[in-house]
Amino acid sequence: MNAAWLPLTALATSLLVAVTIFALPEEARRLRTTINIGAAVVKIILVTLMVRRVAAGHEDIFSFQVIGLDFVLRIDALGVMFAGLSSLLWLCTTIYAIGYLEGSANRKRFFGFFSLCVASTIGIALADNLFTFLIFYEMLTLSTYPLVVHRGTEQALNAGRVYLRYTLSAGVVLLLGAVLLNN
Repeated sequence: MNAAWLPLTALATSLLVAVTIFALPEEARRLRTTINIGAAVVKIILVTLMVRRVAAGHEDIFSFQVIGLDFVLRIDALGVMFAGLSSLLWLCTTIYAIGYLEGSANRKRFFGFFSLCVASTIGIALADNLFTFLIFYEMLTLSTYPLVVHRGTEQALNAGRVYLRYTLSAGVVLLLGAVLLNN
């Protein structure tokens, strides 16, 4: 049995949570918390299923073509190890952030982008080629920027500008390296 749906479902748990959190009103703190923690637990379960598949000798692949390039997610031992680490950290940091951000503004925005970050890290962990890796790398760059500037202070905005300068420059270098590697 092919379990190509597993990596896609692991991504979808974070992506759907992000969309849901953005759609919720800011005051829906309890529901947002329940959704965040519930999705983190579901992701750990999905990664556990991936671990069992890898331990049984399976390497499942989900792929499709985008503008002539292959978008490929693969369940293999190394990718599952990183996906597992990301999933466990999502649960721990979510629990921490719920208390840490208590009483602060824009928690909805923070947790929405935080969920996009988790989706990005899962995508990076399970990426089977450079194209897929680059998509999730840039997605991570763009989704973490709002976390860097979350407080909205001048210091946070300056840090955000420096962050974008470094990460977008690194993304360009990575893209150039990928192009040179494929020529």
